[in-house]
Amino acid sequence: MLDRWFLALLALGCASTTDPAGELSVDLRTDLRPVEDFDTVRVEVAAGPVDEASGLQRETALAQPELDYLRGVRVAAFDGIPRPSLHLRVELLRSGSLVARREALVDSRSDLAVTVVISRDCAGVSCPGAGDDPGATSCLAGTCVTPDCASDGSCAACTPGSCADVGCLRGECADGTCLGIPDDGLCPAGATCDATGACFSGGPTDAGRDTGPEPDAGSPVDAGTDAGTDAGTDAGLDISDTFCPTDAITRAQAIVFLVKLWERDPNYEPPSPRTACFDDVAVGSFAHPWACRARDLGLTTGCSERMFCPGDPMSRAQAAIFTLRAYFADPNPDLGTSEGRFSDVSGFAEPWIDYFAELGFTNGCRSGQYCPTDPTLRHQMATFIVKAFHDPRTYTPPPCEGLFSDVPCSVFYAPWVEQLARDRFTRGC
Repeated sequence: MLDRWFLALLALGCASTTDPAGELSVDLRTDLRPVEDFDTVRVEVAAGPVDEASGLQRETALAQPELDYLRGVRVAAFDGIPRPSLHLRVELLRSGSLVARREALVDSRSDLAVTVVISRDCAGVSCPGAGDDPGATSCLAGTCVTPDCASDGSCAACTPGSCADVGCLRGECADGTCLGIPDDGLCPAGATCDATGACFSGGPTDAGRDTGPEPDAGSPVDAGTDAGTDAGTDAGLDISDTFCPTDAITRAQAIVFLVKLWERDPNYEPPSPRTACFDDVAVGSFAHPWACRARDLGLTTGCSERMFCPGDPMSRAQAAIFTLRAYFADPNPDLGTSEGRFSDVSGFAEPWIDYFAELGFTNGCRSGQYCPTDPTLRHQMATFIVKAFHDPRTYTPPPCEGLFSDVPCSVFYAPWVEQLARDRFTRGC
């Protein structure tokens, strides 16, 4: 049940007013992990169906890992909302992909405060499902229900005291929805409870998610695709006050960092061969010299014969393999004996990822797991590169100074991203 998501909505009316337009605030409660499970909350309101309505208002909030989403975080506030009824859509996103969506009709004749409660019971449930009422667009405890049913509490899935503990998660009924509250007291002494219900005695994870059994797997992209403006900035071609930390890093973007790391020179510029090294990386494109240099060094042989897949996200398995090759400046470093550290890692990548953890680059994405097929986020790659450039076991970057507008000092990865810039690997996105 814990690997499924649940989304329910409770609307609470505040002081009434006769104004033709009012205000709406939206709070989020969830037992899912900000940044790791979702990185963005998008809220949209309109007088009619969101996909069809004019006058749409939208707000987007980045997930902040230091905030207590279990107890509620304000994610949007609107002025001038339409009356007497309101169409509301709340979406949770991760790396630009939709994780969960909730739509509701709200009585907006008075100013409103709306709380969106998200738990894990409805992951993978698409509403309405086969045989459901076409209006059953909300998921409640794995069942599709109508928005008014979910909003007025008549479909409540729990009552106080009825939610069972799962592992070290203490069950709590919140607005008719069971949430799992991590409780270290349910773990052995010295261990902490994570959001999956497992007790964990290791250090912090790297809060992220790279790929399959092959060292360099990826799907083909159109010929002539290059790394785009984002990767161009990472090469030092541009200056920006943003880093795009929660975007998935592409293979072309990552290879810039990795070639510079191999050369131990953040200012390194590779030569540009006159002929193509890969069929999908055009001569004269930004990615061309970097991909060719990476091939010549042995960092990569491509994603398939004659293909590099520059625009594909780099998986966490790929990130581990490539970072180790660049760290040792050796395509085939001695990896020692695999210890089977992570339950979700096997095959070709296992000794690479085990050694990656042994050296201090990562503790995984969650207790006992590495999430090898997940895309690597830009802030995660920043951490890997900075550790490799300094010392993965002992280095700690200096405190955050606020170099990037989209990397607030309150987020745990801010010092690592800023050090990547100080080391001249990047100037942002």
